[in-house]
Amino acid sequence: MFKPGYFHRDFIDEECKRRQIEAKFSFETNLLPMILSIVKHEYAITALLELVTEHEPETRGISFEPPVFVDLALAWRKDGYLSRADRSFIDFIKKQM
Repeated sequence: MFKPGYFHRDFIDEECKRRQIEAKFSFETNLLPMILSIVKHEYAITALLELVTEHEPETRGISFEPPVFVDLALAWRKDGYLSRADRSFIDFIKKQM
């Protein structure tokens, strides 16, 4: 499981609190490859984005009911260099909103 402060962990902590149950975490890390390795070796289960599990043939994702949605944002350094590709991508995303 991710450490506190990450969306996945905070969501699980809030759900446990709401349902008045205590979660027991065997592993805490912010390293996605380590989390996937632990799951693939069947040491634990965890909460991950569907985007991650759909590309991992050795894992199986089951959606929460009701579904959980995440708001994402683009970020870049305020006065940093943006390549032409970066600017094009930002413009594309802005047009989709």
